[in-house]
Amino acid sequence: MKPALAAAYAAAHYELQLAGGAQVCRIGQRRAAIERALRRAGCRRQWVLITASNPRSRRLCESLNRQRQRALAQVLHRHGWRCVPAQSSADDGDWREHGFAVFDVPLHAVKPLARRYGQLALVGARLGRAPQLHWL
Repeated sequence: MKPALAAAYAAAHYELQLAGGAQVCRIGQRRAAIERALRRAGCRRQWVLITASNPRSRRLCESLNRQRQRALAQVLHRHGWRCVPAQSSADDGDWREHGFAVFDVPLHAVKPLARRYGQLALVGARLGRAPQLHWL
């Protein structure tokens, strides 16, 4: 992993669309307010953010990213995984990706799907712990 890319992932904002509005997570920072909002949304153990956008951190056109996101949403639905909309973005706002925060599905079950969509990492956390990057 290139140091600049790893630093960008670590510094990004990860936003979960939960009841009461968006909750912004940061790698390594635990926030009780986010955990309360996650619990109200039905998360009981853990969450994982997944996207189909910009595989291997190479920017695609918006229409292709939307198409990939729709396909991912269908797969998540077929699995019966509970999820909410999410997005990640660079601090400067130049890079933005839409995705989903999947609730209570083990990380090992989400990893193959992320690889299928060309992702380099997942973001997630167990309730009670700070979000972490999980490199693929």
